[in-house]
Amino acid sequence: MDYRAAAKAALEKRANLVAELRSVNDDNTLSDAEKRERVERLDAEVNGLEAEAREAVERGEREAEVRSLTARADGLFTPNGDRQEQRNAESLDEQFRAVARGEARGFEIESDGSELRTATTGSAANAGTTIQSTFVREVMQSLRDSSPFMQSGVRIITSQSGEKMEWPVKNGRLIASKVAENGVYPKSDMSFTRWEIDSHKVGVMAEATEEMLNDGALPLASLIAEDMGEAIADETAEAFLKGTGTGEANGLLPAITLNAGTLSLASTGTTASDKVVELQHAIISKYRRNAYFYTSDAGVLFLRKLKDADGRYLWQPATTAGQPDTFLGKPITTDPNMSWASGQVGLVFGDFSKYLVRFVRSVQITRSDEYGYDRDVVAWKARLRYDGGVTDGAAFAKLTLGA
Repeated sequence: MDYRAAAKAALEKRANLVAELRSVNDDNTLSDAEKRERVERLDAEVNGLEAEAREAVERGEREAEVRSLTARADGLFTPNGDRQEQRNAESLDEQFRAVARGEARGFEIESDGSELRTATTGSAANAGTTIQSTFVREVMQSLRDSSPFMQSGVRIITSQSGEKMEWPVKNGRLIASKVAENGVYPKSDMSFTRWEIDSHKVGVMAEATEEMLNDGALPLASLIAEDMGEAIADETAEAFLKGTGTGEANGLLPAITLNAGTLSLASTGTTASDKVVELQHAIISKYRRNAYFYTSDAGVLFLRKLKDADGRYLWQPATTAGQPDTFLGKPITTDPNMSWASGQVGLVFGDFSKYLVRFVRSVQITRSDEYGYDRDVVAWKARLRYDGGVTDGAAFAKLTLGA
């Protein structure tokens, strides 16, 4: 479990509720009794989210402490005085070079990011060896850092095998009605379709010379992990956004049915900002609470110029390092795969937790020293099996651009 993400999500929800709580007293449309009821309800939700965040932090700290104890235990002397000769005590770069020298044909990185298991070995002594490694975290972190889509709060699941999975996609809501005494309950059918989650494959190859492998000054594993993560992110990011579902993910844009209208590229001031407000309110409040704006860099430039009737910019830069900038109080993410041209979808607003990303286990790595035998070049091949799609169409809305 990602305790850090869980804690941050709870704290972000709490911050939104606190802002809502502060606005209750200024709401002249509410009676005193309604204000008290709303304050009590919001206060209870705030306390609950605070407890949820605290629990996630404490559990994460306990998990980190256990891992630290495990690492210390691996370095203890055995009763016969021999120090443990486990590969998990070796540096990751040395492990990677050992694979490159032919001690193992390849390896597979497990989904939880904590283990590296030998897949095929050239030495019986290494068969089945399990070693602790940060390599998967480096690859996957690079993938997330390089993919704006992965930074928008999407839901991620990991399966241990790649068979197709069925997932319900909600296209409507249940509707309750008044029921008289001895009356018949009306039927309300939720609109569900079934999404068959697949496991599409994306891969990349990286090369390294023997000189690089044998040069202890180079952080070889980190360099390769970063490059592989970026390459996989580049390939999957566009699929998550625009994919057709055939050989790639089911893209977000083709799945959005709520169109908030057309934003003219020539519009300025409140005319343009009003269209963005309409986009926000195209989705219901429960989705707006955790929603993001999603656009291109050109879209950000357009939004940054917008002002309210008093001449104040609606764009607010982040005041804390690592936090996103906001527009109309909501975080905004930029993606180079988004368009900013007439006739194209230029701006999306939605709760990205309603987009599901599936990974099959995690990154798998194999090596070939025959690939560049005549050039003293060793090649690594990385692959990732994945899929993605919208699970609730009501959670997203879009603005199309006009001339």
